[in-house]
Amino acid sequence: MRVLQFVDGLKYGDATGNFVIAISQILDELGIENFIYTSVSDREIVKSTVPMNGPITIDNNDLIISHYTGFSRSINRLIFKDNTKILLY
Repeated sequence: MRVLQFVDGLKYGDATGNFVIAISQILDELGIENFIYTSVSDREIVKSTVPMNGPITIDNNDLIISHYTGFSRSINRLIFKDNTKILLY
């Protein structure tokens, strides 16, 4: 199982950005493969992310975490997947 986090904008130092990064760090410590997909990220954290505008491979056993902050470009790509999903608002 992998954990895939989706967030439209990942800003260094804001609440959502800190939360996304904290989840990723905890998963790393637990040895769980995880990825952060985003459309926009600050240069301080861009190396920790995967661009959302390209092809995204989602396996059936992947856990999807969608961080919804009032707008989501990714929700239409994720809603019809049969994966377990968590929506964080």
